[in-house]
Amino acid sequence: MPEAGLARDLIRRAEDLAIAEGARRVTAVRVRIGALAGVTGGDLRVHFTDEARGTMAEGATIEVVAGPNGEGALADPHSMDLLLVDIETEEGG
Repeated sequence: MPEAGLARDLIRRAEDLAIAEGARRVTAVRVRIGALAGVTGGDLRVHFTDEARGTMAEGATIEVVAGPNGEGALADPHSMDLLLVDIETEEGG
């Protein structure tokens, strides 16, 4: 299922950022879904939760920010992308 692969990639990118920050775990991620990305926020949340088990992102919340719709989507260079906007972490200890 494509959503599971997208979720795994998102988790990997969040973990890479968390490791670079010296964090112990990822507590939240914020993503932007382009209007033409072919995935919904609901589907991504479900797959993220499933795929995050056993990772630094297990239990993290996911906030989905939608990109422009309609005519705005056509002008958006990221209309087909799933972008990791930001992460929140818990410091290592």
